[in-house]
Amino acid sequence: MVRLPHARRRALHVRRLLPSGRRRARRRRSQRRRRDRRRPPAEPVVGLMPERETRFVVDASPAEVWTFVRDVHALCSCIPGVEKVTLLDERTADLTVKEKVGVVPLIVQLRARIDAEDPPHRLHAVATADHLTMEIDVGLKPDGPRTELLGLIRVKGEGPLRPVVNSLFDKRADERAAQFAEQLEQRFGAVGAEVVVETTPEEPVQEPGWLARVGAWLRRLRQRLQARSASPGK
Repeated sequence: MVRLPHARRRALHVRRLLPSGRRRARRRRSQRRRRDRRRPPAEPVVGLMPERETRFVVDASPAEVWTFVRDVHALCSCIPGVEKVTLLDERTADLTVKEKVGVVPLIVQLRARIDAEDPPHRLHAVATADHLTMEIDVGLKPDGPRTELLGLIRVKGEGPLRPVVNSLFDKRADERAAQFAEQLEQRFGAVGAEVVVETTPEEPVQEPGWLARVGAWLRRLRQRLQARSASPGK
């Protein structure tokens, strides 16, 4: 075997030919790879599920309201944003929900299912999608000839759409609850609703920007100079 001189120095020679910035970048990449091999795998972070509660008083008996709530197709058709309801059985339905995120519409396919009920007092349903889980609790309470309806909605985004889902729910939950109350009013004749609707605060009066202030100062300075030049004896 013939041993070539300086064979081991070739790699070192090539590295020396590289600019100093590229050598530092290669060194940082190798250090990061070594740290990543020593680092334990990251555990998934599970956040709290945002929730919103609404309360309505409708002019109907609990039995009549329960019939409406238990009808999956009728109930889902009154939910704002639901464009299509496909009934699979008496407890399950596929929903097409459309929400507008900026100028781009967000279309989500949900499968909703009633998994627990206590007629005519309580109902629990779960709707799931690829990046979304929604839990709905509905409670009915007699109020004389009327019925008090309590709704609790919990929404959790998952995966890459989690920030979008949580932000969208926080911004539009009260608005959607108010729209749902209007649907109930059209169907039963709502006599009262406790729904907190976010109102847009009045825009504060904006002060002139720095450019406008500089322009006003220059105009005042020019007026003073013109007045001084026009005055005799100045």
